[in-house]
Amino acid sequence: MDNSVSLGEVLYYFQCCIKGSLSTLAVISVYSSPLPDLLTRSHGTFKSCKYFGDLNLIVVDVTSIKAVVVMIPHSPPGIDVGEDQYYYLVERPGLDVTDLGGNHERFNSES
Repeated sequence: MDNSVSLGEVLYYFQCCIKGSLSTLAVISVYSSPLPDLLTRSHGTFKSCKYFGDLNLIVVDVTSIKAVVVMIPHSPPGIDVGEDQYYYLVERPGLDVTDLGGNHERFNSES
């Protein structure tokens, strides 16, 4: 396999013994390369990729995973997506997504 960087969704992790050594691996559904027109028009800042689901699976060692990102569904402008699913890349999602509302408890140190 080459050293190129790809985007993918980890479907699951598993461990197996390879040549007497325990390895942790991941099954990944790989996205397409980013749409070149959108990538160029956004000066490389907007990466929109097609999702293939189970049609483009690979197995990788977990040590080859470089980052965790979020892929947000969207419809690219000027493209008839039909039944295709497109997603755009959001790097470094903030921890603010952990506070999406709800009840907050107050702790009383006198209890």
